[in-house]
Amino acid sequence: MCSLVTKVDVAAAFGADVGAATADAGTWTFEVGGTAKAGKPMPGFTVSRVSVGLQPGQWLSAADFQKLFPKDKITPVSGLGEDAWYSARELNVKRGADNFSVYLSTDFLTYDAAELAADSIALAKIVYPRL
Repeated sequence: MCSLVTKVDVAAAFGADVGAATADAGTWTFEVGGTAKAGKPMPGFTVSRVSVGLQPGQWLSAADFQKLFPKDKITPVSGLGEDAWYSARELNVKRGADNFSVYLSTDFLTYDAAELAADSIALAKIVYPRL
């Protein structure tokens, strides 16, 4: 997967300095430093983290997610994968039975939420065709 998503891709989507990826069980995490399009890290933090993952056989529809987390707001995302939705700081995209996700660490809480969603979608549109 690291050949599918690069720090250049993350920088293009989020507009910030991005470090090399670290890998863990099908998820690749990038550190985003400095000021991004959506804002700056929380006071006391120098970086925030963007994780990109492909979870085989783990697709969870928006409706099923809503059953688990009824208070979370779900926003459908059109034009991406077979189905896609965004909630809080996570974008989920369906590819067959698999889930492709872009997850933002809680360090992003002080950032502009709408811009973060747009940046996550922009990253997924770069990466999804490579899956």
